[in-house]
Amino acid sequence: MSLVDSSTTTCGTGDHLKHLTLGEACLEVSNSDPVNNLQLWAQAVECYKCPPWPYLTLAPTTSQALVVNTTYPTELFIRNKDGSDLHTFFYHFGEYGTYQLGINTNNVTQVKILHKAQNEFLPLITAAIFFFMLVFVWQCAKFLVRRMNVPCSPRAVRSHVVDEHSPLLVAASGSESSPSTSQIAIVVMIFVNYGGAKYYFFSHARWNGLTVADLVFPWFMWIMGVSLIFSVRSQLKRTTKRYRMVLKILKRCIILFALGLFINSENGHNYIPTFRIMGVLQRFSICYFITALMEVYFMNPQESPEYVWYWKIRDIVRSGVQWVITVVLVVIHSVITFSLSVPGCPTYSWEQQQDASLSPTRTMDHVLNAGWLGELLGMLAGFICGWRKEGGPIPVNKNLWSLSFVLTTACFAFLLLSFLYLVIDKWKWWSGNPFRYPGMNAILLYVGHEVCNGLFPWFWEPVKQYHAYFLLMNLWGTSIWVIVAYLCHRRKLYISV
Repeated sequence: MSLVDSSTTTCGTGDHLKHLTLGEACLEVSNSDPVNNLQLWAQAVECYKCPPWPYLTLAPTTSQALVVNTTYPTELFIRNKDGSDLHTFFYHFGEYGTYQLGINTNNVTQVKILHKAQNEFLPLITAAIFFFMLVFVWQCAKFLVRRMNVPCSPRAVRSHVVDEHSPLLVAASGSESSPSTSQIAIVVMIFVNYGGAKYYFFSHARWNGLTVADLVFPWFMWIMGVSLIFSVRSQLKRTTKRYRMVLKILKRCIILFALGLFINSENGHNYIPTFRIMGVLQRFSICYFITALMEVYFMNPQESPEYVWYWKIRDIVRSGVQWVITVVLVVIHSVITFSLSVPGCPTYSWEQQQDASLSPTRTMDHVLNAGWLGELLGMLAGFICGWRKEGGPIPVNKNLWSLSFVLTTACFAFLLLSFLYLVIDKWKWWSGNPFRYPGMNAILLYVGHEVCNGLFPWFWEPVKQYHAYFLLMNLWGTSIWVIVAYLCHRRKLYISV
């Protein structure tokens, strides 16, 4: 099985000839009924409660080819000329496949595969194997180099043994799992922003639901809060003046906000009346400012003794004021979401409207959407969304940053951090390389990858519309930034705010 097909897949003939692209297949429909006109209506199951769309109307004993979507399963409706349903069934078409469907008034023939669809996940599997082998070869090379440099005499060997209480080991005992979470997130973010090889799960969910792309921003928010706690506590223990900490926080937030405005003005989007104010860095700035102020003024830097009754829940008991403020913000956000009346968007409705930008949270520019609830259990998110994608009390919705979305993504961030803690800090199976280098220059990589988006050598026009070509390009573009981060680390060049 090859990664790409050598031929260009087309659909139809004559004036109806079309070239298929990613996420498309060809369906040939034949009406074998000798008398009645029949209609084919369809709708992707991803579109919750959406009415079907008319695809084609076939005269008796005629056929026609049409392009169908392959991203999600499709519900097909066979109707007569007055619109009554004769047959209904589901089918998930494969990318670049060719299918045949026979219909008549009495029955529908089984969908026949004329040209087998490609395995769209084969490029991903190949890339995973390639990087696994690359890491394996690299580790073997490092092992051989160490073996070659080991002295042969017993005395020399003993001289290379490091005492367990040496400063080297003490310094290395600090947690590396926390920064590794954000470092992995920034690499995934660059890959996703560069196109994610045109896979649907590397794009944001259309409405309700969750994809890989939806995890990146909340992960940054969550790990920002985790890192903030350590930073503020460390400064307070050093008796740093609180007003100095506030000034430093304010400076950082202003720089982040200004960088966000700079990014929003790229590609000529700098017309003042329509200039976009909010963006990713702007929301980071606002959320960081509010959260940091809470911690600076209300955190108690002294650790609780282990014998107190609230030891296992000390993060809740000792942060009572922060929790009250957080709950108030969540209540305000929920009240606005459910009760604010906006034309074209019913209150207490999670169904996608024709213009989703009219939603209350979009109208308020959802400044309150911070990931402050990262410590809560993911199970709470399950209860809130009803343990299902659609129809729950508060569905998981990235577009509206619903409460269940915040809790769910925070849960995944906590699980990732826990896994990295075991692998990196406890079991010492992994050092975090090569992801730890991008984390040392996160701002440089974020601004740089945004500015260079669409430029060579990060981008070029693929010769054909296949996932393999886009995957190669997007992995290459992401790898360039990892290499840039590594070179900056070698030269001790770090840019931070």
